[in-house]
Amino acid sequence: MTINMTTKKHCSIKAKESIHTALCGRIARGYVSLIFTGTMDRVEFMGGNIQIGWYRYHVDYWLSNHEILLSSLGYDARQINEYYDYIKFCADKYASVMGKVCVN
Repeated sequence: MTINMTTKKHCSIKAKESIHTALCGRIARGYVSLIFTGTMDRVEFMGGNIQIGWYRYHVDYWLSNHEILLSSLGYDARQINEYYDYIKFCADKYASVMGKVCVN
């Protein structure tokens, strides 16, 4: 699915809602991913799960255990903060899609 955001202002409200609903469903089913390239490892977010290095866990688990997991991968304090920002970004996107917008 490709959405050209430059034409967004020309879409009707119904069309915008339809696009947003379709995108929410795709994120919830894991069809849409976000990928970041950090200073140590790539971060991949898909379907509520984040993979950093060899570890793949749900966003909630990452939020609670990021320091332990990242330390075990050899990250220093600066890198842990960097990757925590990626984790928070993914968690915020996931919460906004699953918790606020896509609730029936």
